Amino acid sequence: MNRPNINDFQAVRLNTSVPLCVLDLSPPKGVANLPERLYNYLMIWPLVMSCSVKVRNYEDTFKPEYIIPQLLLQWVREKEHIDGISYQTTHIDFRKSLSKGDFFNIVLPVKDNKVRGLCDHLKSKFTMTNATSIQLSQCGNNSHHYLYTQDELESLNARARKIEIIPGRID
Repeated sequence: MNRPNINDFQAVRLNTSVPLCVLDLSPPKGVANLPERLYNYLMIWPLVMSCSVKVRNYEDTFKPEYIIPQLLLQWVREKEHIDGISYQTTHIDFRKSLSKGDFFNIVLPVKDNKVRGLCDHLKSKFTMTNATSIQLSQCGNNSHHYLYTQDELESLNARARKIEIIPGRID
């Protein structure tokens, strides 16, 4: 989202109520079944690369870099048994960053466009809290943010061991 002003939007917390089936475009990790997993990844590598091209001009209305990813997303929308796409982030240059860990994005497209309301397919996959804003959160708890339980924080921290938000500084 290129870091919009946090005061300009609201957020909800989603928890999956059933397992999600996502098309994983990230490189294989671990050693179990490594030859088979490497072979499978090499078979989809042209698709992965064509979906990983960084946008050259963000100011342009039409972005040709989005053609192949949008076609893939349209295909996922039409497949009832696939909920979305998982892919490694392209916004972190791990050669220059101090960040260490697994950083990936998940895209969950709507299966049906509605004039009003949420997609029934996605609603069936999640439980959702009421919407809140950062200002409301700060008023209610003296500017402290308690978004996760301790167990959830430990689980998240195991995957993202080091995060470099400000260049040269690790949190």
